[in-house]
Amino acid sequence: MQICHLILAHKNPEQLKRLAQAITHPSCHIFLCIDKKTDETPFRRQLNDIPNIFFIKNRIKVLWGGRSIIMAIVRAIEEIKSSGTSYDFINLISAQDYPIKPMQELVDYLNAHKKKNFISYATEQDEGKKWMEDSRARLNRYHFTDFNFKGRYLLQGFLNWLLPPRHHPIFSKFYGGNCSTWWILDAECAYFIARTIQKNARLKRYIKFTWGIDEILFPTLIMNSHFASNTENNNFRYIDWSEGNAHPKILKTADFDALAQSNDFFARKFDADQDSQILDLIDTRLLNHKISSFSTETNQ
Repeated sequence: MQICHLILAHKNPEQLKRLAQAITHPSCHIFLCIDKKTDETPFRRQLNDIPNIFFIKNRIKVLWGGRSIIMAIVRAIEEIKSSGTSYDFINLISAQDYPIKPMQELVDYLNAHKKKNFISYATEQDEGKKWMEDSRARLNRYHFTDFNFKGRYLLQGFLNWLLPPRHHPIFSKFYGGNCSTWWILDAECAYFIARTIQKNARLKRYIKFTWGIDEILFPTLIMNSHFASNTENNNFRYIDWSEGNAHPKILKTADFDALAQSNDFFARKFDADQDSQILDLIDTRLLNHKISSFSTETNQ
């Protein structure tokens, strides 16, 4: 059993080191995809003593809401595939995630569920209908999020006024949700998704002008493929959207009891600059780890 943790990061190298320490396991390798806008040097310095960590070479500048995050993930998956190691699963997390169960429990669970995919999604027919309806403009209108030229949003508005709604070049049925970006996929499924996106020129052009496509594209491709029958609608992430913002709630010490009662393997989002004690509690009470050296240093 070999699990690849693919981590997207752009800040807080000390917190990333703490995450890497928490998910280190003999059955796990870690691939780090550092936003190209960010200097890698502090991350390499923090992580140089942790085994089985690899830095993605083919980096990309990621803009929130743009297609760029999809292409960063796709490029990373391609490097993972060409690494020479045969992985059973790829687990996509961000540097602001943290495990809330010991890694051995995740390894045991995935070992008992080989060839399965775990991703959260809604459809236009179920209880997620409102989310999908509210997100329709992400797909059928033009978005210039990944562009950087003066007047781009003026041009965006003009095109959306002038042109008819856009149509997806492949699918008529969509899946997605505000938890769909993060997943655990059978490695062959992940490779299939990356290959589909890279080789379909029409699809790549289409998503170039979408917004927030990371919450829609992966579940849509999976559920319209032969991998759908082995896919469970659960990504095993504890994510709190109760504040009603564009980003999930930053989890703090007051959230510990909810995390302790959760059946999920990971939770997000954490920010050690705002509250590192929640990570201390997770380490000592849920993971049976010693409090990390980073936490000890920053609390002195």
